[in-house]
Parts: sequence; C-alpha cells; structure tokens
Amino acid sequence: MGRVILTDNAIPVGIFTERQALKRVANNDLAPKTSSVKDVMTSPLCAVGDKTHIVEVLGEMIRRKIRHLLVRVGSGNIDQSEDFIAMMHD
Repeated sequence: MGRVILTDNAIPVGIFTERQALKRVANNDLAPKTSSVKDVMTSPLCAVGDKTHIVEVLGEMIRRKIRHLLVRVGSGNIDQSEDFIAMMHD
C-alpha cells in the first residue's frame, strides 16, 4: 500500500500510510473492519513546493517526524507519482 492520499472534493485533506495501519490500528487494538480511516489518518497534510531545496525538505520531515511529504507542483497540484525517499536513491 505505501500511502493513500485522502481527498474531499479533489482537495487533499489527509494521508494514511502502512505505518499508521500498524501503529494506530494494530497497536491500539482498534478493529480494522470498523475503524474509520478518518480517525487514524494524518491531517492536515504537510506539503512543500517542487522548487523547495532538499535540505529544507529533509529538515521539515525530521522536525515533524514524518516519512512522507507531499510535493505541490506548479499550480499547487499534489505530485503522487514519486516517493521523495525513493527519488533520493536515484
């Protein structure tokens, strides 16, 4: 799964990751069949512009203790085609 970005009227409002499934659902004895993604997703989203310097992006991820950071491209659309960590290894 990796990550799922949740939207409301095409506007990104939250993110749900594998890690959240393990930490927030499994570790807290929540019933996966009856728990709502809205209750365990991270919101609001943290995003940066596509021209943001890599050092600044990494600093933001460390400061917020997050592993996924959305990238807004040009007009503000979210780029879901690449994972930032995967891009760093290319």
